[in-house]
Amino acid sequence: MTENELRESFDLELGDRRMRAQIMPRSSSPPRGLNATELQRYLTSCGIQFGMERETLKAIISAWKLGDTGPWIVAEGTEPEPGRHGGLNRIAPPPRTGRDEVELLPLYVKRGDRLFKKLGPLAPAPGRDVLGTLVPPPITEDAPQLVAGRGIEVLDDGTWISRATGFLHAEDGELRILKTLLHSRTLGPGTYRWPGDAQISGPIAAGTTIEVGGHLHVEGDVGVGAHLRAEGDLRIEGTVTGGGTTKLESEGRMKLHTAIGTLITAGGDIVVSVNLEDCRTRTRGVLRAEETGCQIIGGTVEAIGGADVFDVCPDGKHHAVLSVGRASWVNDEMRNLEVEIRRWVNYHGKLFQDFRDHHGEHVENRALIWQVSDRQREEFYRDEDQVHAEQQRVDQRISRLRSRLEALAASRTFNPKAVVHIRGTAEGGTRFSVRGRRYEYGKKPLSKVAIGIFGEARRVCAVPSAIFLSSEMQ
Repeated sequence: MTENELRESFDLELGDRRMRAQIMPRSSSPPRGLNATELQRYLTSCGIQFGMERETLKAIISAWKLGDTGPWIVAEGTEPEPGRHGGLNRIAPPPRTGRDEVELLPLYVKRGDRLFKKLGPLAPAPGRDVLGTLVPPPITEDAPQLVAGRGIEVLDDGTWISRATGFLHAEDGELRILKTLLHSRTLGPGTYRWPGDAQISGPIAAGTTIEVGGHLHVEGDVGVGAHLRAEGDLRIEGTVTGGGTTKLESEGRMKLHTAIGTLITAGGDIVVSVNLEDCRTRTRGVLRAEETGCQIIGGTVEAIGGADVFDVCPDGKHHAVLSVGRASWVNDEMRNLEVEIRRWVNYHGKLFQDFRDHHGEHVENRALIWQVSDRQREEFYRDEDQVHAEQQRVDQRISRLRSRLEALAASRTFNPKAVVHIRGTAEGGTRFSVRGRRYEYGKKPLSKVAIGIFGEARRVCAVPSAIFLSSEMQ
């Protein structure tokens, strides 16, 4: 078989960067007597020097004989491999028990966890095209390298070990472990408790409970039935949807965008950006509207420090009720706290009693522990450590509850400076209460007034807000 016969039976093309060669038959059957050896010899004469496989060529000829007209790839080059700087390979975290759902969050690490393994550099490798020409590897650019920061130790073998319990956070080329709970996705249903601050970048699913010992910042929306509690400040940038079952609690200040049908309780001031609709709002500080046009739509407000709002209007069925200077809910809250403190104190005692019932005489006489097997002794010390750790957690909880109780007790007194300041308009029928004295305006709306107790008669009245000094609104 001559080269001319093969040249007339198919076309030969080279792909992009000559990394691939393919033939396109001109007829429905190959030249008579064509085999893999002759086809390879012809392709080699055409300059194809690399990437041909005899088995592939045999398969192409067989398919061609059956009427398949391709096209077919007869040779492939190898791509160059870029080099690699030494990087980090994430080590799979150990299985968690799931008893505390915070441990199941993706960025959570525990003291002693193996985090990463340092990878060595990889040298670049050249490639080769189908003509046999070397293809140089691309230039490897210097990639930013993370360094181990606070809470991370690097061992001699390149393993990164966590020396603290917290959440991984990378910033300015440094990987560190923070005491702040970090989560950037939707926080699914469950109960999450964390002793420090927490920052949730995504929304919070319906029915989720979050309790933090510091400040809580939520950038997304909050679903129906969620319960958020912060020992510090609470800030929510999204919309809180209540349906009467969502609860927001904060011992510090609170800043909200929009809340609907929510029970809101704060130890400090509450600042609202857009609307409070059909909410029960309680604060030992002042309720403030941040922007013009912010509305209080229906619901009740009990603010011991006073209220400084723009517009107040009904929710379609009920008028809003604003009460300042005193709040009956404080006494109810104190009773609930006293019940909760007693429950935790009883639980504290039960922990030791259960430990004592299980280990019996070894608790009374610790010298006897050396007369039992090693397994029993290890079990005793393990249970003892668990009881002590749990009792310490309970003691901290009781201390926080007693601090809250003391703060509530101090806020039961009247606030003599508490007033309701209406910067916009309050619809007729809105009810006000100042230090226990009630005031209800008629059908006409109120506009730009302050409602308080003034004069020797100590009567509740509404007067134009312009006559007050700014110090009286503090």
